Amino acid sequence: MGDVKDQGHQAPSETLKDITTRVEEFNINHSPSQFDDGESYDEDEEGSENSLDEQEEDKPKSDIKISYFRGDRTFPVITIPDRKMQDLRRRWSDALIVRLPGRFVGYRAMCEQLERVWKPKGPMEVFSVGGDFFTVKLTSTDRSRVLTGCPWTILGSDLRVRRWTEEFFARTDEDIGMLWIRIPDLNVMFHDDEVLMAIVSSFGDLVMVDKKSLGRIVRVLVEVDMKKFAVSRFCLNGKWHDLEF
Repeated sequence: MGDVKDQGHQAPSETLKDITTRVEEFNINHSPSQFDDGESYDEDEEGSENSLDEQEEDKPKSDIKISYFRGDRTFPVITIPDRKMQDLRRRWSDALIVRLPGRFVGYRAMCEQLERVWKPKGPMEVFSVGGDFFTVKLTSTDRSRVLTGCPWTILGSDLRVRRWTEEFFARTDEDIGMLWIRIPDLNVMFHDDEVLMAIVSSFGDLVMVDKKSLGRIVRVLVEVDMKKFAVSRFCLNGKWHDLEF
């Protein structure tokens, strides 16, 4: 029986001693403290189990409840408590929802188009939220500038912009949008927040008032159902006023 080398095999490049030395050096140079924020683990088996138990106890417990409709596990029902809902609302309360009616625009294309037309000074986050809707988070300065500049045109179509709301549902909210409305002959004594809120609430939701327009021709940004909106006049204390778009 011939030598191993004679059968076409090469001798191992490392001896068992070399490998053992290399493993020991690795353990020295990569102590647990480098990976576990300074915490070290007892090599004793019982101690390790206790450490894991303590970690499990330190994990925050969720208040989100899971149940099943009429006990049927194929219909899970998740209930988020008010405390958590308030936190979620706070994170998204200043977000905007945008849509380009009549055109399909992919996520990357929409990001590029919004960057091109809005030119945000700060960071902008865009999220695809179903259908052809996108949720956008901007800095407060950029958000104000975007609302003031409505309407925006992208790829030859008017971009629908609306405020984020937790009731938003892509399947039913496709016609909600914003538009600027001017009230050219409104007496200056009615340039009052409460009065303007009452006027606008008769046909939509007031988003903002162009403060620069007060004392001249009032200009308000209104959120309405674009398909159903047909108001062109309103009566205030017996006098009719026209709306301009």
